[in-house]
Amino acid sequence: MSELLHRRATSNKVAASRERRVKRLNGRRKSGFGGFGHRKQSSDGNRLAGALVIAAALAGISLVSLWIRALVHVSEGPHKTARNGHGTNGIDAHARGGDTSSSGNESPYTTEALNKNPYLGWQPKASHPHHDNGKTFSVRECFKNDPKTPASKQPYGCSERPDELGPAPPVEKDWVPDVTMIRKMLMYGKDIDGQDFPPALAEEFCEDIGVQGGRSGDTNKECVLESMIRTTGPLNSTTVTIHPSNHYGTRGENSADKGVTVRAPRLMCLVYTMADAHSNRIRAMRETWAGGCDGFLAFSTESDPRLPAISLEHEGPESYDNMWQKVRSIWRFVGTHYLEDYDFFFQGGDDLFVMPHNLKTYLASLTHKDGADPKTATYFVGRRFNSGGAGRPDYFNSGGGGFAFLQAKLR
Repeated sequence: MSELLHRRATSNKVAASRERRVKRLNGRRKSGFGGFGHRKQSSDGNRLAGALVIAAALAGISLVSLWIRALVHVSEGPHKTARNGHGTNGIDAHARGGDTSSSGNESPYTTEALNKNPYLGWQPKASHPHHDNGKTFSVRECFKNDPKTPASKQPYGCSERPDELGPAPPVEKDWVPDVTMIRKMLMYGKDIDGQDFPPALAEEFCEDIGVQGGRSGDTNKECVLESMIRTTGPLNSTTVTIHPSNHYGTRGENSADKGVTVRAPRLMCLVYTMADAHSNRIRAMRETWAGGCDGFLAFSTESDPRLPAISLEHEGPESYDNMWQKVRSIWRFVGTHYLEDYDFFFQGGDDLFVMPHNLKTYLASLTHKDGADPKTATYFVGRRFNSGGAGRPDYFNSGGGGFAFLQAKLR
């Protein structure tokens, strides 16, 4: 289990595996992507699986690991407290039928909101990379150590260092996390100290970065480019444009089909993880894609209200072979506390990368095409596999790559 959840696996074996993934992906481009399985399956839905979950399965593990290892804050600015807003945005403000977050210049950091969640707007203080002999710190330094090097031994400036988070604040036994906090911060665009949120990434990330920091062999980027994945909209968008003739409208649609713009479905994103991933994998999600979800929560071995992450009791040991029991406890908790607040619930491992707007676009297209009501339709969508072969088909949806329930399915 610890090996599976380790912060990164930068070895020659992994590099070779990524190269094989690129070759397999090229083959899939000729024959079409695999499918997102659901009760009303279609070939268009199958192609969407490639666009959404291949992003997680092929690029996600490595791409997020890349961000984890080298997510560096290279700017420094004045710290200003932003507590002069108005309006209320507490955990009980999950508005039915619309975006629950602040927008424009309205600050979510009101006295009432902070009384309900004192960690709303919290963000780790930025690392300020040192200079050696006049040379500016490079994110490539974060890739050069052995994969099993403790995070505390990483070069100063690599945001994987757990000392940037510090110890997790205590929570009450019956604590229910505010899962809207990251969305609110993204919509406002600032943390409570007035710093940009999400924080800017170094421009160096746009360059080719190999498995161990070199300037070639960036198989992560190759996978993304070869899969032709494009974003369907910004993280802070509250609408999506759907193409019923081709669920996600990326290719193959009728030229006369201009698409229909509708309210984006309310999406809650869930990941299962462990405490040693809080300072790297969960932080990387928090500072990149998590704000694109209307709700975000990590289920871990330790609670931390700043992320947010919660530790739940479940039957059996904390082990990979017993993951299904952890997942059961996750769904039980979510169904108890958040069922009515969201249309879709997406769950996956802590080594994936999600494009929330793309996922919302697909889910909206699917339900629009079928005329489905989130409160009655029982969709279960994900990356479908067949463990039984052609003779005895036994289909199931991938867990680590992520799968989604419509509200009625979870109920």
